[in-house]
Amino acid sequence: MAKERTIKVLHEQAMELAAEAQDLIRHGHLAEAAEMFEDAARLEEEAADLTPDGSPRTRDILRRSAISLWSYTEQHQKTIDVAERYLAQDILPGFACEIRELRNHALHRLHETPEPEE
Repeated sequence: MAKERTIKVLHEQAMELAAEAQDLIRHGHLAEAAEMFEDAARLEEEAADLTPDGSPRTRDILRRSAISLWSYTEQHQKTIDVAERYLAQDILPGFACEIRELRNHALHRLHETPEPEE
């Protein structure tokens, strides 16, 4: 029971941070928003990792959410790494398809992003 409450609390905190990050974006504070999305993604990952194997749908929803939150940070390689970690584990087929799509989008973004100038 305590584990379920922890998962719920982590998820709720992640969603609150994501909502605050969206608000920051609306006000043009992109760097701060990216940091909040990163914090939210880490919380969502933690919630997914704590979710027992007996709740695969909940676990995979949290996984998809974590990857989606990572994509908002513009950290494309991190998004890809997390997606590939989840795809290497047991995952429901529908969620595997969605996670592959998020990974592929991040791969596309990674290759279209220009190298930083020195």
